Amino acid sequence: MKQIKYICIFICLMSIVLGLNGCGNYSEVNRLAFVIGFAVDKPDPTKDLYQVTFQIVKPNQTSNPTSGGGGQGVPVVNYTGIGRTISEAARNSSKKISRKSFYAHTAVVIIDENTAKDSIIKVTDALQRDPKIPSRVPVIIARDTSAQSILKAITPLDSIPSESLINQIYNTETVLGESSVEPVIKIVQRATSVGTDVFISGIGFQGNPEEASKIEELESQEPFSLLITKGIGLFRNDKLVHWMDGKKARALQIANNTLRQTNVTVPCGNHKFISVTINKSKAKTKVELKNKIPVVNLKAKMDGNIEEVTCAWNFNKPKTIEKIEKKAGEIIEKEIKQAIIESSDNNCEAFSLGHKLAIHHPKQWDKNKKNWNQLEKKAKLNVKVELSIERTGMRTNVGKERE
Repeated sequence: MKQIKYICIFICLMSIVLGLNGCGNYSEVNRLAFVIGFAVDKPDPTKDLYQVTFQIVKPNQTSNPTSGGGGQGVPVVNYTGIGRTISEAARNSSKKISRKSFYAHTAVVIIDENTAKDSIIKVTDALQRDPKIPSRVPVIIARDTSAQSILKAITPLDSIPSESLINQIYNTETVLGESSVEPVIKIVQRATSVGTDVFISGIGFQGNPEEASKIEELESQEPFSLLITKGIGLFRNDKLVHWMDGKKARALQIANNTLRQTNVTVPCGNHKFISVTINKSKAKTKVELKNKIPVVNLKAKMDGNIEEVTCAWNFNKPKTIEKIEKKAGEIIEKEIKQAIIESSDNNCEAFSLGHKLAIHHPKQWDKNKKNWNQLEKKAKLNVKVELSIERTGMRTNVGKERE
């Protein structure tokens, strides 16, 4: 009797298991629209109306192994929707799309300045609540133009514009150190932490933006319009308030330990220079209050190489190397101080000085957090950069040293 009982139970369990042999959210690949990038615009800053543009890969072109980046047309198509919220605008775009949107391969999210000035939290909230969108997708700001125009720009070197955009930001981050790739999850972390604010890289046009979307761009050796990285946008609370450019943007990367590589040009005579490549950088920042005056101690250690020399200095002498290290360190120290002051003048916490005070001296932070922005403008900045040149190249004796 027990054997019959066990057999009946086994048959019932197998019946249940066999009835669960499907996926509730299963979709055929040929019924999916692969969203490689999308743009969020707020055409009128006074109205709660968003325009969302999706860039979707054309499967019939990308599946062809013989198609290249030029002469074969553009392998993507853009669709636009309008709504009172970002998610509503995204769903309204489905009226024009014959396939279900798939976000697993989304390379970039672009927002315009109106959206950034309104609230970055509104954007990240919409992105994070949708489980289909990866939390590591980078966000960039369209500077002096619409996000849609950036997404529509044709890129001569890469067939898919969205991938080209984010690769361009990565390239500037890696080579110059004047931009930063900020994913959604990191933006949320900074926006929700005390004593710190968000910063996001910008991208815009060099030339006529209207020419950037024309197919003739693929056939021209000298494009009429090019996409170019344009500084870093600083936020106060969750709103864009200021743009930081050039070497000050690099200083922000140094202080936040996001610098990968950069170059420092050291004067060594009349119209003569030494180019030093920085390969490694590690910065530590401590903040404390002394007599209600913030004291910022920032120390950065760097390793670099001599990349180019146009003056006649003898690199066989240790004093020559020490002189270059000192001069390069002083240049970077000045840039960091200027960047901190510029950030403080705009009441931005891009350097997270308040956050560092809150971590190491929580009582001091609690007493002064309400008027921290005013106190920070009076801060005493002690910045020290220690640069160590590891290689000078094969030519160590360039010529007779000139003092």
